[in-house]
Amino acid sequence: MDRVALTRQVRGHVPADDAEAAHRLAVLELLATSAAPFSRSTVAPGHVTASAFVICPDMERVLLIHHAFLRLWLQPGGHVEVDDADLASACRREIVEETGVSSLMQLDGFPNLLDIDVHAIPANPRKGEAAHRHFDLRTLWLAQDDALVDTGEVLAVRWVPFDQLDELTSDASVRRAVGRIRAKLGR
Repeated sequence: MDRVALTRQVRGHVPADDAEAAHRLAVLELLATSAAPFSRSTVAPGHVTASAFVICPDMERVLLIHHAFLRLWLQPGGHVEVDDADLASACRREIVEETGVSSLMQLDGFPNLLDIDVHAIPANPRKGEAAHRHFDLRTLWLAQDDALVDTGEVLAVRWVPFDQLDELTSDASVRRAVGRIRAKLGR
């Protein structure tokens, strides 16, 4: 992934609120100072991750996964891989790996970078990973169909109606991103 191009993309992002503005600045600092900002072995302070909000063809539901380690309902996403050319390709790969949804397109009228969040990840002794932070860059995608596949990567995958989101997740960053999507779609 090209650090310079990604830095331009993050600089051009307009935050939704003060919390996201702080996350944007933290990502820019990481990109400017870390020797390996995309490496999952960089745990001090953490590394860039890529995730995606996927809406279904009727534009009334969002795709969420039940994360195996965190045990939370979140958007699909994960670590950047060496062969990911850019943020969009990393996000697309994660969507396919976790949900099986592969017929995807980005939406006209939405920025390529939808949302930015920095969050703590607890230590994972099973994988030998120390506690660290994910500097998560989030994109938006439209699925061409709503078929899901159990890929074994996550505990569950579900299309969640926008108006039922609060029943499944209390994560403020998920709510912020979905609120942005709903406002733009007029839903």
